Amino acid sequence: MTEDSATSVVVDAVLKLANDSPYAEISEENLITLLSQSTDRTRRALEIWEIVAPRLRHSFVKHHRVLQWNFFRRVITVTRALTVEEIDRFASASELAIPYTIGEQLRSLSGLAFERFMADFLNRLPQFQDVSVTKASRDDGVDFKGFYQPEVDGPRWRLIGQAKQWGVAISSSMAREFVGALSTSGERHIVGLYVSMNGYSAPAFTTFKRSDHTILPWELSDIQKLALKHEVGTKSFEATLPILDQTYWNEIGAD
Repeated sequence: MTEDSATSVVVDAVLKLANDSPYAEISEENLITLLSQSTDRTRRALEIWEIVAPRLRHSFVKHHRVLQWNFFRRVITVTRALTVEEIDRFASASELAIPYTIGEQLRSLSGLAFERFMADFLNRLPQFQDVSVTKASRDDGVDFKGFYQPEVDGPRWRLIGQAKQWGVAISSSMAREFVGALSTSGERHIVGLYVSMNGYSAPAFTTFKRSDHTILPWELSDIQKLALKHEVGTKSFEATLPILDQTYWNEIGAD
């Protein structure tokens, strides 16, 4: 069997296993099994694969698919060019999935790691400066401190914050504890930032509103929106992709 004919046999088998997936990884074992069925001999299948494998170490294109043999992982990757509709679907799916994934990442953090995240996160936002985590041994109910300046030319407020990763909504008693921490902080011109991954009870919101202090109650959705807007823990990219203008070719080929 010539190299070209062996390549045709192998490529057809790989594409059969890949179906119409945009991306697939075909193991060497599965490929040999399929080739053995078509040749009736495992030894013959191995001989054919040995002929073709070196050729597939470089990208090989057939039927709008790019095949490449990964020697170290012992798999053939199959990548199909996406249609415009598929690109739009993937973009839409990403917009829906990334905020959810941010939430999963945050919930996987330990309590201390979540506090460190909040300090780093806030320092990446333009209205917060010099935010740092307080020492756990003497935090007095405060997880982080810094400064808050909502307007570029506006006043700069002392920031005192609490970060809760708990699986329950913040209760009114927890809200009162935070208000008390603000009142006994000894700071002037304070803004409190309470971050709760699981929201707040209605009485907790009432406690914050009745406080003499300005308190910003953040939830997971606030972090998700700001993380996407300021690309904290996320990235965005733009790509220019060539696509086939099928209308053009249909018009050229029309008799």
